[in-house]
Amino acid sequence: MADGKYQPDRERSASSSFVVDCPPASAIPGVAADDPLQRGVELAMQAVWLFLDSDFERIEQLLHRKRHNLLYASEGYAAIQYMRAMMTFTQEAMASAQQATEGTINLAMHYRKPRGVSSMLSAASSRAGSPQPHHGRHSDGTVSDTNSPSEGSKSRGWLRLDSPRLILREKKAKNGVVADDAASVASNSDISVSEDRSEIDPALLEAKYSELQESDGTPVGDRAAPAVGESDASELALDRPQQRSWASGIASMADSVIGAVRTSTQAIGISKPEWHTLKSMTVTQRHAELVHAEAYLLRAMLNVAMGDGMLALLKEGWHVRSAYATYRNCYAYVQDAHAHGERVDDHFVSGTYLGMGVFNLVLSMLPAKLLRFIELVGFTADRRLGLELLAIAAGWRTDPATAELLGPPPPASSSTGNGAKSTNGAIHPCGYGLRSEFCGLVLQGYHVFLCNDLFLGYPNFPLVEVVLRRSLQQHPNGLLYIYFEGRFLMTRTSMRDAIERFGELVRKGKGAVGSARSSSTPQAGASAESELITELAAIQVSESEREEPAVGLPQPSAGSEGASDWRQLQYLGHWERSLCLMALGRWLDAAEGFNLLRNENNWNKAVYTYALACCMWEHYLTLCGGVAPVTTARLTEEQQRVLGIVGSLMELVPTLKRRVAGKSIPIEKFVVRKASKFQQQEGFLMRPGLELLHAWNL
Repeated sequence: MADGKYQPDRERSASSSFVVDCPPASAIPGVAADDPLQRGVELAMQAVWLFLDSDFERIEQLLHRKRHNLLYASEGYAAIQYMRAMMTFTQEAMASAQQATEGTINLAMHYRKPRGVSSMLSAASSRAGSPQPHHGRHSDGTVSDTNSPSEGSKSRGWLRLDSPRLILREKKAKNGVVADDAASVASNSDISVSEDRSEIDPALLEAKYSELQESDGTPVGDRAAPAVGESDASELALDRPQQRSWASGIASMADSVIGAVRTSTQAIGISKPEWHTLKSMTVTQRHAELVHAEAYLLRAMLNVAMGDGMLALLKEGWHVRSAYATYRNCYAYVQDAHAHGERVDDHFVSGTYLGMGVFNLVLSMLPAKLLRFIELVGFTADRRLGLELLAIAAGWRTDPATAELLGPPPPASSSTGNGAKSTNGAIHPCGYGLRSEFCGLVLQGYHVFLCNDLFLGYPNFPLVEVVLRRSLQQHPNGLLYIYFEGRFLMTRTSMRDAIERFGELVRKGKGAVGSARSSSTPQAGASAESELITELAAIQVSESEREEPAVGLPQPSAGSEGASDWRQLQYLGHWERSLCLMALGRWLDAAEGFNLLRNENNWNKAVYTYALACCMWEHYLTLCGGVAPVTTARLTEEQQRVLGIVGSLMELVPTLKRRVAGKSIPIEKFVVRKASKFQQQEGFLMRPGLELLHAWNL
């Protein structure tokens, strides 16, 4: 560290040819400076700082070469691919994010503490059908990425694939019970198991079966078993690939029974809670548990976005529940350590508080009936606890500038809800960790976005103002902070200032979408008005658009390839800017923004089209002197043209609605009903523009 600038070791970040000006990553207790875990944290800390500066390309340059062997570099790379997929919403970005997330899950499973048979089989079932790289640990602590076992790995007990029939070499392990269970299940399936029982490699299996079938055309299942001699007494022959799913099902049923027994014994105090296993783990294994849970959540959200309807949502529900269980165990472990006077590293604590805080915050927003069901399956929804955990991890409780504005903490509890005890109900403190900035982003989004739009209470404006000012000083080009500032100004009814900030948002970044005229002009010029009205006058509803509504999430529009990495956020800026223009009565300027969204963005075309129709109707009322005439016989040519545009847009709205997870979107139901009412009343609505502003709480 020189001149206040953090300069990482060049040998450890050879993929980076630049210096990131960010706070240094705090050392993890009990971990050497050159340990892969510490090196991954240092790289990830730089990646977080680049993310706040909205620089996706430099993050990829920083993490690309290290993502195969550094745990946090792999997770950071997967997270940035996920963000790009959510912002661009292209199939290519979705596939890249899926691949990166699977790689992170595999690497985390390699570092995790060995589990029983069910967790090994879950790795195979989750990656079935898509061969994934196999990770092998070397003597220097790094992990290689290869699809075939190396010579060194064979000597360490990996499956030998040199016989015409797959052979599992059963070696004695320290945990003999687990080894016997693994052998009993694997003997009836075609799964290769490592010596430490921590990973299964289905990619090797698929490659070997393909090789054997191509050699002489004989199906693998029809091959005769070789004679087993005395020297091979410990080898178990494996065949019948169709038995893999059967073995997985049996293990899953066994896990359910074991889980029920474990829960019952824990309830009556016979056995220890599940989080006690974290005490016997190494620091790297505990961090691997956390990364595994975060990667599971990323994969679940990706599969829901790529899947169809409710089936994909239900399919990923179990993975979300598994990730929450990991967070809850980590939280119980952290509080128990605090009760015994121990200190857990800030990176682990910040990750635990981020997960528990977001889960408690999001679930507390659900309706009361659904919330009762969610709590029955093991989730908790405590909004005050969630906000407090996020504030502690973000450093707002220890910062004098924000601690007073936060108000008193929630009432302390002596239990964590998972069997662990804390000291007088106090929560484990947290310094500046790897996820601290993300905790701050979640809190800012809650105050400037969720409180106002979901009626969750009054936002803490003084706190948001202090935090936003400091964040923009550190990251003046951060698009997320620019958007939060625009929303903050919008909520404070400073519409003109908000228009400027949203205009800056849509202009910044690589491949900025659309355009925004300067707010110094109160209305568009005559030529711009003429171009807009001419374009809208050509709108017609074809017969194909009158069919059933679309199903599923929107697909990317044509021309979205190679667009800005922050494309969806910039479209959101266009939406917010147009609402501010509506609030100021600048109807044609607002109509221009809604028309751009209608043409380029596919998230909610029905709402965009209805908002555009409302703006054109309000412009029509302006042309008519503020009151719509009873008869259209005496309308001027311009008035008739604008009224015809409104009618065409209102007719188009019902054809654009869609169903997501088998349900219609509530706001789309509203706009479709209003558009139908316009047709029923022979082309009339009572100030729909003002009504739309009230619907958005402006």
